[in-house]
Amino acid sequence: MHTNSAPSPEWTEINIPANFPARLGRLWVKQAAQSEPILGVRIEPEDCNSEMFAHGGFLLAFADIALSVSILGVTLSMSADFMRAAPVGSWLEAHVEIRKRSRNLIFAELLGNVSGKDVLRVSGVFKPLDTVPQWHADIFGS
Repeated sequence: MHTNSAPSPEWTEINIPANFPARLGRLWVKQAAQSEPILGVRIEPEDCNSEMFAHGGFLLAFADIALSVSILGVTLSMSADFMRAAPVGSWLEAHVEIRKRSRNLIFAELLGNVSGKDVLRVSGVFKPLDTVPQWHADIFGS
């Protein structure tokens, strides 16, 4: 069972009303000045491989959710590079940057880091949502 907590008070817990995101544990968000929000999660033992580093599947699922939540889009494609291991107990942050947005597509990138060191790089193509879900508006505004 995930028992993770935010590293500091500026983080707000996100409750996404869907079953899959809950499997990642408690997700947190911090508003960033003049950029997309930063999402974070604590890496728990159940998120890890036998060596007690975050499992690649966990990292990809977190990146997919962080990108989708940050840019309000549905994933069409994603590619990833793992750059270094993320040990159990670490605080993982997702920093998202939109590269291009059109009416029909969003191209975005994510850097996942632990203690300021990049552990994951993801790029993806997304279909923008037609409407803003109420839970998202409650957290981020409309």
